[in-house]
Amino acid sequence: ADRLLTSGRGSDHERVAALSLTLDRHSKKALDCLARHPYLTEQELAVLLGVHHARMPQILGELQRYGLISSLGRAVL
Repeated sequence: ADRLLTSGRGSDHERVAALSLTLDRHSKKALDCLARHPYLTEQELAVLLGVHHARMPQILGELQRYGLISSLGRAVL
């Protein structure tokens, strides 16, 4: 499944099936939250997912690796 996703080959249905097999529950929930609220910060998303903020780079990195999300970068406050 991972090879199908990183190669960019396969139909849309095959890619969706591969994603459902590859992504863990936190990554799936993160994707759902970001689809509904695209401007959430890492900290806000961690709270919604109920995970420690230190786990967010792993979760977001997986979604970025498969081309599901992109980052706007860090805002300077």
